[in-house]
Amino acid sequence: MSNNPLFIQDPALSYDARDFRRFLGTLVGEGVADVSGGQLMVTPRAQGANMSVDVAAGVAYIQGDTVTGQGIYQASFDATSLAIAAAPSTNSRIDLIVARITDAQVTGGPSSGRSLEVITGTAAASPTAPALPATAIPLARVLVVTGASSITAGNITDLRSALTSGNGAVGTTTRVLTTAQIAALPTPRVGELVTNADIGRVLFWNGSVWRPVGGGASGAIVVGSVFVPGSAGPAVTLSYFIGLGFEEVSFVLSGAADADSPHGGAFTAAGDPAASFGTSYTAGASNPAAYAWAPSSATSKANLTLRDNGSSTGSVSIRNLRLSSDGYLRFELIGQFSASFTTAATTRINWRAR
Repeated sequence: MSNNPLFIQDPALSYDARDFRRFLGTLVGEGVADVSGGQLMVTPRAQGANMSVDVAAGVAYIQGDTVTGQGIYQASFDATSLAIAAAPSTNSRIDLIVARITDAQVTGGPSSGRSLEVITGTAAASPTAPALPATAIPLARVLVVTGASSITAGNITDLRSALTSGNGAVGTTTRVLTTAQIAALPTPRVGELVTNADIGRVLFWNGSVWRPVGGGASGAIVVGSVFVPGSAGPAVTLSYFIGLGFEEVSFVLSGAADADSPHGGAFTAAGDPAASFGTSYTAGASNPAAYAWAPSSATSKANLTLRDNGSSTGSVSIRNLRLSSDGYLRFELIGQFSASFTTAATTRINWRAR
């Protein structure tokens, strides 16, 4: 690495490949050039099922992380087939498909080049993927089950990441990734942006967790006919995906015992509201809105009293409301309906996350 200023046309100055790799890294980040177009996608062998996988042609940008200041490489790959080692006789194994760069100038090895490789894992009752080699990007995980004679689509987990802007913050395009792909990113940079394809929101990495960029999100959860007349519990555990990056969720709980009933329900507190919710809420005398924040570390509980057309009463309790780090809102419902209650109840939870 010369450390000479780039783009000076002076025969007295010399440059090496690392100078230009470092410059490239200010323009683009690491990843596959066209994920949505199927570049470097790993699939079962098209010419007949066996213990191999096909890798589509494509272009990868791979950050060198063998030494400091190594820079980023661009590499083009032809379509190829990779052999998977024989399945274990006991337990299962996870193999890793990677695109890799070797650079003899940097590492002192015997040769330089690029390759598509299978990193074979270790069989275990609960197998884990092998470590990613230096100066490589993951393309897929392959689950090799006991005694398998072929690799199916269900055995392959896509790990490809689309390009980000480089470390010089040039450009504004973000990678579009699923929740699972975002969670699997190995070393996000502080301030790095991604678009979560599952919720259509842009997230940024704050150094420890992914957070949404600007504003909140909202939606509704409708739980119908979970409890029927004459039942009293037990608790039904429910979970709904809200999205990564939110710190807390507020909710409005309402319900009806009958679509034709004029009685939407009355919201009543279960214990001390401040203790239950960590914040106050308001409730009217008839069909009120109840509002509370539910941080992931808190436990919440509230009751919704319902009446049917016959004036029979019942209640639905919501408790243990929490927003988990995987982006799911989880809670329990408990129904208390006497046999005189003539219709099943529908509960609606309007939520807003921030």
